[in-house]
Amino acid sequence: MVFADDTPATPSASTITDEMLGGFLGSPAPREIPPALRKAALRSSAPLAVGILGLIFFLFGLPFLWLFFPWTLPREWSLARSHVETRGKVVGVAETSMSINDVKVVRYTFEFSPAPVLPEKPGTGGNSPAAPAAEAALLTGECFTTGQRWQPGAVVTVRHHPADPSLACIEGARLSQGSAASGFVVIFPAAGACFIWFCIRSRRRVLWLLRHGTLGDFRIAAIDGTNTRINNQQVFRVTLRPEDRPDAPSSSLRLYLEKPLAFVRTRKESGKPVFGLYDARRPRSNRVLLPEMWLE
Repeated sequence: MVFADDTPATPSASTITDEMLGGFLGSPAPREIPPALRKAALRSSAPLAVGILGLIFFLFGLPFLWLFFPWTLPREWSLARSHVETRGKVVGVAETSMSINDVKVVRYTFEFSPAPVLPEKPGTGGNSPAAPAAEAALLTGECFTTGQRWQPGAVVTVRHHPADPSLACIEGARLSQGSAASGFVVIFPAAGACFIWFCIRSRRRVLWLLRHGTLGDFRIAAIDGTNTRINNQQVFRVTLRPEDRPDAPSSSLRLYLEKPLAFVRTRKESGKPVFGLYDARRPRSNRVLLPEMWLE
C-alpha cells in the first residue's frame, strides 16, 4: 500500500519567499543578491532582447558605415572654411565600385601647383593668392563625383588649403566616395548602440538598487495605461508616493507583466504601503524597485 506524501514542499532555489526577502532587505548594504532575486530583478529591467536587437542593428550597420560614410567630412569643412584657388589638370579617371542612385561614383586623379599665398593682413579676413614668383612643385590629389564630369587632360579649378596644399579638391567634386547625404548610414549602428546602452544601463541600475538601495515605504497613487505595448501586452505607468519622505517627489515605474500588475492593483485597492528600494544619493530620482512584486 502506498501513502501520499503530505510533507510540505520545500521551496526551490528559484522561489522568492517572505523569509528570503525579509532577510535580504534587512541586511546592510552592500547586500549579497540571491540568484532568485537577481533573476526576478533583471526580468523587471530592460529585456535582454532589447540588447540583442541593438547588437544586431549595430553589427548589421557597421559594414555600410565603413563603406558609405563620408569620413572626409571634417577635411571638407576645413577646406570650405579656408582655401585658395589655382589651375590644375585631370590626369586620371576611373569608375569606383560604389553607385549612388544607380549612378557610378567616379574617381579623379589631378595635378596642380599650389598657389603662392601672401601672409594674412589685418582686416583682410584671410589669406589671398599672390602673383607667382617661380614655378611651384606639382602636387597630386584625388577627388570624386557621382557620374563622370571631366575627361583626362581637362583643365580644372583646384581649391587647396593655404597652410596645407595636400588638402585639395577640384571645384565641384568631393573628397570622399560617399556624398554628405550618405551620412544616414550612421542611423543603424547609432540606434543599435543606443539600444545596447539602454539595456546595460537599465540592468546595472536595477542591480545597483538591490545592492545599495535605501528601503522606504511607498503608496500606490495611480495606475495608468499607456499607448506602449511589449510582447502584445499593454504597459502601465504606476505612480508611487513616498510615505516616509513627505518632501520627496513622486516616483513611477512601468509594468506590463500580469503578476506585478496584479500586486500593485491589490495594494492600491487595499491602501496598504509597499516596501521600495530607492537611491538616497539622488532624492529627486524617480527610480524605485518594489521587491515584494516578486514574491511567490
